Amino acid sequence: MKTTSEGLERRLDDLRRSFDESFAVPSWPEEIDQEDMLGIRVGGGHFAVRVSELAGVHPCRKIVGLPGAFVGLLGVVGIRGKLVATYRLSDLLGSGSADARPRWMLVCRGENQVGLTIEGLDGYMRVSSSLVHAARNEEGLGDHVQEILQYKNVTRGVLNIPSVLTSIMRRANPASHPKES
Repeated sequence: MKTTSEGLERRLDDLRRSFDESFAVPSWPEEIDQEDMLGIRVGGGHFAVRVSELAGVHPCRKIVGLPGAFVGLLGVVGIRGKLVATYRLSDLLGSGSADARPRWMLVCRGENQVGLTIEGLDGYMRVSSSLVHAARNEEGLGDHVQEILQYKNVTRGVLNIPSVLTSIMRRANPASHPKES
């Protein structure tokens, strides 16, 4: 058990270092067409999220459940002295499995404190914007994936975090966020 914990801590340190270094490196003209992405696993699928849409990545902590919460809302977690509403991303994407154990939490950038639990991290990627393509409607990737990333022989749907947050706010307060037709 100790080696698993040490491995997890080492992986977390590597991810933090990569994340921090991505802001320390000056932008060169030939890098303008590159994007920083995080490869993740959700509901058995491979996805990517833009680092610019995240405020942080944390190991999944003890989540305090809320009575009467709607599907996807797991509860709240304390992070750096703030309560973060925590959702199972696989439930929000419609690919949820109650058996899947969330291991990581993505904290979304924005005014609302929202965390999204995921099953796995595949790592940090700096990719050429030319590798990101618009998703076709017939690919059946859901409302929150409008782009596809092909990187190192893995095809990933690029999750649109603002779209996920809008969906959460719509669920939380349906009267003030009427569903678009």
